[in-house]
Formats: sequence, C-alpha cells, structure tokens
Amino acid sequence: MRRQYEIHTTLSALPMFRHCSRKHIDHIVSITDQVELPAGHMLCREGAAGPECFIIVAGQAEVTLDGVHLAVVGAGELVGEMAPLDGGRRSATVTTTTPTVALVIEGQRFEALVHAVPAVSQAVVRQLSGRLRAQDETAATRRASAA
Repeated sequence: MRRQYEIHTTLSALPMFRHCSRKHIDHIVSITDQVELPAGHMLCREGAAGPECFIIVAGQAEVTLDGVHLAVVGAGELVGEMAPLDGGRRSATVTTTTPTVALVIEGQRFEALVHAVPAVSQAVVRQLSGRLRAQDETAATRRASAA
C-alpha cells in the first residue's frame, strides 16, 4: 500500500497529470510498474520495437537520434510513447544520465489509458506538440546558420 501511495502522490504532483482526477491517478498507478535504473541505462533504442513507455519520476535521461543529442528529459516527462501509440519502431534512443526512477506502462495499457482519460491524451498531445516545435526551431536555426 505504501508504494501505491507514494506513486499516487508523485503522479499527482507532475504537470502532466495535474488535470487528472484522483480516480484517474488511481487507475494510472494500477497499470504501472516502478523501476529504479542506474545512469547509462537505455530505456529506448532507436529503431527497436517499443512495447512500453516510461514516465520519469526522478532523474534525467538524454534523447539522441543517430548519436546526435536532441534533448534532456526529466521528472514528469513521458518517453517512448510514440511506438506503443502507433505500433512503429522507436524514433530515438533514450539513455539515463543519472540514477533514475521511472514508471513503466505496457503499450496496450497505455493506449487504453489515452483513450479512456482525456486529461492524459491532452497531456500527451501537448508534450508531442512541444517536442515538434522544439525540433522545428532547431531545424530553422541550423538552416539560418548554414546560410
């Protein structure tokens, strides 16, 4: 019971889940497994199948594509969500850079959660949109530098 209480409290404090009801947080807790990972652990490998996604609770991870640094993600961020949502391969590699605590959600459970809880689907869309904007800005900066 203590584990569920701690995860519930942690999830409730994360921006991604701030619009979720207690009932929805309880549901999320019921479908996650908490893992503690050392620095250097690969959560996702670019091009690999991706049957699960991760909510970073504590710690940080680096996102790379073809070995090029894209971003650093930390507490409250969801990673690895694209592959379970669309059934495709991992679009990037995500490797912990510090000891990290993460919640793992199996792909089918994640997909069902996104369909059942509008606040979660909205949070996922906001996060994906933010990543796309950042990627667009980086590409624009690179084009301007090359000109």
